[in-house]
Amino acid sequence: MFFTTLMLWIALSTLILLRNILDHIEDIGGVVEDELDALNPSLKTSVVAPMYGTLTMHRMR
Repeated sequence: MFFTTLMLWIALSTLILLRNILDHIEDIGGVVEDELDALNPSLKTSVVAPMYGTLTMHRMR
């Protein structure tokens, strides 16, 4: 019973950690996207949007 509980706890902790890492990557991408938009709006749509869009396709803001 202890081993099963330990394995479930490790699996849950790993999933939560991965989710937090992915959210952090998405936040950084949003900041980079905003900075590029301020510098040159056409650069964002031609370079960043195709790469960044594949990472955030699952989440709409």
